[in-house]
Amino acid sequence: PIYIKLNTPSLKYGPHTIKDGTKLTDAIAILAEDPDDIKVRLPEGERLEVFADILSSVGLSTKDELIACFKTCVVDGYQGLLDGQSGYEGELFPDTYILPPNATAKQIIVPLLKNFRNKFDPLAKQYGAFLQEHSAREIVIIASLLEREAKSLEDKRIVAGILYDRLKIGMRLDVDATVS
Repeated sequence: PIYIKLNTPSLKYGPHTIKDGTKLTDAIAILAEDPDDIKVRLPEGERLEVFADILSSVGLSTKDELIACFKTCVVDGYQGLLDGQSGYEGELFPDTYILPPNATAKQIIVPLLKNFRNKFDPLAKQYGAFLQEHSAREIVIIASLLEREAKSLEDKRIVAGILYDRLKIGMRLDVDATVS
């Protein structure tokens, strides 16, 4: 502790990589540097609360701050796709991200939204006619349900057909994933 006080202005909180065999003086110097970025995987088919749990468990903001931001933050250029009824629910793309350790909730949400748009926009152009029949919000909700309800691509196609047929006639979806 005395060496640190005399030779290091301050240690920086967050993850640092220190290899086996590193001398104490070198390890302290590493701890005084900016922390390493955090790699985190957000799995498919999960709700925003689960994303907030995962992100907060690795020290990225708090669960409550993340949930609040996912529901109410205004991020320039990302309003309106899913009509904002549930904040950004459905637009937080599941993937592996590398994020700075001291990122705010708003800084965390931007790459998730950007990734969603990078994946969604080309598909929206390709399937424009389908988007004239169904809203982007409806499509994303069905896709989320499919991720939770069916595993194989063939099963997802079958379940999607059933769900869209039910929507067409005004029937309840009655999908387990809607209540779990």
